[in-house]
Amino acid sequence: MQKSNLKILPIEITKKLDLDKNVLYHLYIEEKKPSPEVAKILNVSPATIRKYLKEYNIPLRTKNEAAKLSHLFQKKIIEKEKLYRLYVEEKKSLSEIAKMFRVCIATVLNRMKEFGIERRADSEALKNRFKNEKASFYGKHHSEEAKIKISEAGKGRKSAMYGKHHSEETKRKISEALKSENAPGWKGGITPENDRIRASLEMKLWKKAVLERDNFTCQACSKRGGKLHVHHINNFADFPELRVAIDNGITLCKKCHKEFHHLYGNKNNTKGQLEEFTNFVKYGVRKEKD
Repeated sequence: MQKSNLKILPIEITKKLDLDKNVLYHLYIEEKKPSPEVAKILNVSPATIRKYLKEYNIPLRTKNEAAKLSHLFQKKIIEKEKLYRLYVEEKKSLSEIAKMFRVCIATVLNRMKEFGIERRADSEALKNRFKNEKASFYGKHHSEEAKIKISEAGKGRKSAMYGKHHSEETKRKISEALKSENAPGWKGGITPENDRIRASLEMKLWKKAVLERDNFTCQACSKRGGKLHVHHINNFADFPELRVAIDNGITLCKKCHKEFHHLYGNKNNTKGQLEEFTNFVKYGVRKEKD
């Protein structure tokens, strides 16, 4: 059987008949369309357009001219009213809008900035994005074998900061970034004053000092170590001047602290109540709640 001498023409050559010089000139020069847009109209690749522009001796634009023209073209096709309707009223995502206009997300953002359309907060954007979606693993569970493999894969891994330490300057910057309105969880200063005081550095140092003074031992049941709490002898609310006084603190284990407040409540606690409670515990007697 003789080998055929018929050659299959490359796809670019077979498309040559479809690209009329006059049409190409009209679209590229007269209508000043960007080459990617011309390619879409003629259903070929941008590389094919550039190739035939050269073959037909149609002058190519410089990079600056192409960029400027592309910007003007994109601005023309993305109208303010349509962009507002899609983004604000229909709440479509940036990626969805970019896909509709066949542009990148940066172009959509630039148009929004020019038109004065305010961008949604990240939380709202995520809420809209996943409103009707569920995680791909929703309702599924790892097999025991998969759990073991995941566990084994994580063993021996070290944090990127392992063995390293932040400089004092870095620590200061991190601290400043997390204060007040700079903090990611800031909600306009709605945290109660008492909560701020209890979470303060001064309060943490007070607790540490009381624990060390009491040798990390419950002063009611004499249990050492474990989960320990520092209790205000004279209550926190009525004696603000004694909140960080070491003599006004006492170490109690979690069980005794819970039992104390179960018997005497969480408000208006006094030194007399504490003395009564510790005597009950030391002598093995529990006062029943009325």
